[in-house]
Amino acid sequence: MACILITGGTGFIGGALAGAFLSKGDKVICLSRNDPNGDRTRHSIAAAMNGFGYEASAPVLENLRIEHIDTQDFSHELNRFPFWPEVDEVWHCAADMNYAAENLANSYENNVRNSVMLYQKFSETSARTNRFYYMSTAYVGGNIGGDVDEALHLLPVLGNSYQITKFTTEQTLSHASQQGNLGNPLTIVRPSIVIGHQKTGWSNFKPYGLYMFARGFFGLAKLTSEIHLPIPEEAATNLVSIDTVINQALLLSQTTDHRQHHEVFHLVSAENMNTRTLLTTVADEIGLTLLYEQGQSLLEQKLEKFIEPNRVYSTQTWNFRIHKLRALLKDHPEAFHSVDVESLARIIRTYFDHLVIDKKRKKAKTNHVNHMQSVSRVEMAYAS
Repeated sequence: MACILITGGTGFIGGALAGAFLSKGDKVICLSRNDPNGDRTRHSIAAAMNGFGYEASAPVLENLRIEHIDTQDFSHELNRFPFWPEVDEVWHCAADMNYAAENLANSYENNVRNSVMLYQKFSETSARTNRFYYMSTAYVGGNIGGDVDEALHLLPVLGNSYQITKFTTEQTLSHASQQGNLGNPLTIVRPSIVIGHQKTGWSNFKPYGLYMFARGFFGLAKLTSEIHLPIPEEAATNLVSIDTVINQALLLSQTTDHRQHHEVFHLVSAENMNTRTLLTTVADEIGLTLLYEQGQSLLEQKLEKFIEPNRVYSTQTWNFRIHKLRALLKDHPEAFHSVDVESLARIIRTYFDHLVIDKKRKKAKTNHVNHMQSVSRVEMAYAS
């Protein structure tokens, strides 16, 4: 039984990864912020296990240990934990995902300094062969598209605080790992746009990435049956399913031969999907017709403003190289899947079903509150 330390257990990837290790019988320690009693983290991991079809029973979850950590005093907090000699491997998935420029200083603190402090603490207290995995993003390659190698980048064009701090963390951790005998082996893993489980459709239902577009389409379908979007015909997008990301991560964890002290791998789909095909598939599931030309209506102008921060991801094409990961996992060709239209439709259908249920739940809650307020007013009037 290995002992795996994971951060970001309440997140999409971190929760799914923790659930996958638990399902293998490993011991998992989750460092969690803003979750003093661990309920959010435990719920996230159990939901991911159910979404993957894993058993999330009490005996399985007995191997889960959740430790609350105050990220405002990160170094001191790390030092108070006694479990470090037990930890065989770290998967650092937690991150501040705020894009805003005014949040850069806070993002730097959480994404860069805290990551390096975690790596240093692990290196100080564990066996020299124990590996540290850093969950970055494939888009540290910059916002101009093109071919992206599994290597550190020197001068990428970056568009937001999240990308800037992910890039900086990669560089700083890489420098730290090569300082004599001070740093443990470091693997940087870079997912592209992560979506739900190919077979079950499960996701954590948070509206980021592709789900931002899906949620927007869900709202638009109530107002119109047709929308115009200026998406280039040649644009293509790399969507990777959460089950592919987790499968590749587990294989990396299990593979010990031919490893390097410092590595960079892309956890992505083997092939891109045409962006128009992608968006049409999403729109079809909600009964919305897309026309790929410049919009004119006020509604379409509002849509343009809404998607502007992420427009580059629908107009540019990145070709993420995976030759290094393929070479390492050559005995597992099944690990290199691509999201197809059928899987995408299933994933989006699951998300839309969630939105419908969530809307009904909120409406029922509002009606209940209104009813109780009406009863209260009647009782007060009667009493007076």
